Amino acid sequence: MGCSVIVCTRNRPDMLRQALGAVMPTLRADDELIVVDSASESDATRGVCDELGARYVRAEVKGLSIARNVGVTASTRDIVVFTDDDCLPAGGWLDAIDAAFDAPDVGFVIGQVRADVDDPYLPFDATPRPRRVFDGIVDPIDIGHGACMAYRREAYVAYGGADDRLGAGSRLLSAEDHDLFLRMLVHGWKGKYEPDALVLHRDWRSHREVVRYCWGVGLGTGAMVGKMTRVAGLRSTAPLLRRRFGSDGVGELSRGVRRRSKSMVAASTLKLTGTLTGLVLGLVLRRDGERFRARRR
Repeated sequence: MGCSVIVCTRNRPDMLRQALGAVMPTLRADDELIVVDSASESDATRGVCDELGARYVRAEVKGLSIARNVGVTASTRDIVVFTDDDCLPAGGWLDAIDAAFDAPDVGFVIGQVRADVDDPYLPFDATPRPRRVFDGIVDPIDIGHGACMAYRREAYVAYGGADDRLGAGSRLLSAEDHDLFLRMLVHGWKGKYEPDALVLHRDWRSHREVVRYCWGVGLGTGAMVGKMTRVAGLRSTAPLLRRRFGSDGVGELSRGVRRRSKSMVAASTLKLTGTLTGLVLGLVLRRDGERFRARRR
């Protein structure tokens, strides 16, 4: 059957070359590889694909969600697998993903993402978590990260794919992965966390940039929760709101103050204010069904 492996990239040909150098040896006979160029400003990305023999598809408008949707449109396999140009998959990751789709109601599988640096503000697994099945509404923070995720193509397409107003390159900057996890759970699909599907994330940000990144994490997360409150009701999202503004918001800020950690105070303040801003936007921005209304292009 095989998988469609989709790698999205923008303006990072050298990093893409390293990522493809890790991805391509893991491909099996029936798998296909699609590189989606998210409106890069030069032809260097196409050049890397030509050099390595990878299929190249271009998205004319930047944005990670847009690029992922373009990749799925171009795909031909029943399972679509996403990783990023700053990730290096380990051998056997696709076998582990395939094996996790062992029942027809499993709609998505999340792999283990490990960082190559120790930074407490990066949203990756410090150690492997046990395998887990997600059934019913679960806080998507506990599910995993979009740098290693896979979907049944039919399920991904049925709900419109990634919300292109969320994610890197968009106004709302992040949470496109968590948004889709939550939407699929609302519709009755199950998800799985499979630690043997491992990718290494190469961090290219400085610690200061990672701290600033917390604003975008909060913004997208708040918007996602605000939108899903309108879709699924406050009863469904109340636990998510309590966590965002409780233990992950004010609680984290309080811990930073007690420890006299300037970076922790800065990161938690940025995340908290970003979450509040995103929540307001998520409650007021126009929607088309479960997605924010697409921006004019």
